[in-house]
Amino acid sequence: MVVIAERDYDPAWPEIYTIIEHSIKGKLWVTILKIYLVRSTAVPDLISKSVIDIGYIKN
Repeated sequence: MVVIAERDYDPAWPEIYTIIEHSIKGKLWVTILKIYLVRSTAVPDLISKSVIDIGYIKN
């Protein structure tokens, strides 16, 4: 069983997302049109699981 705990919003999440986004774009720039930070980690001051969810649109 996997347990993912909820925690307070972390102001570092957008910065972590940006690092991941640049890494994905560097590897998949031909196939990815747009990448988004999604779900609760994208909403300041919202309690969230500490997993950064990323959505994308393909070319």
